[in-house]
Amino acid sequence: MWKVFQHLQALWRKATNPNVRRGRKGERAAIRFLKKSGYRILDRNWKSGRYELDIVAQQAHCVVFVEVKGRQSNALQTGYDAVDAHKKKALQMAIRAYIQHHRNVHHYRLDILAINWNENGKILSLHHYENIPLHASLKRSNGL
Repeated sequence: MWKVFQHLQALWRKATNPNVRRGRKGERAAIRFLKKSGYRILDRNWKSGRYELDIVAQQAHCVVFVEVKGRQSNALQTGYDAVDAHKKKALQMAIRAYIQHHRNVHHYRLDILAINWNENGKILSLHHYENIPLHASLKRSNGL
């Protein structure tokens, strides 16, 4: 019984968190944008273990893995820049799991949809970056 209560409490916190609501709004906007651009949506929030893909779409014969990143307009880092080497490595693992689960994927790419918000949560702009390289250097800084 206690576990059920904890689960419901976690769901409530997630549902009332403004960042989660804004993220869902951003994903809905990204899906609308992709559909208008001729993409077919295959999956949303696809998970394998701890890895997740925001949107899996199809454009012609190519499966497109779309990472949606929202940032407030005055943020120091753009949504595009937020997909750093560690995030790319996690996306690479998620994509590998997706391809193993869906064996009919032959051609694929990674796209980023960066969304800029104002302080009230209104979408100011959406930038679509196509064919992002997945192979990023994960070298650690030696402090120099």
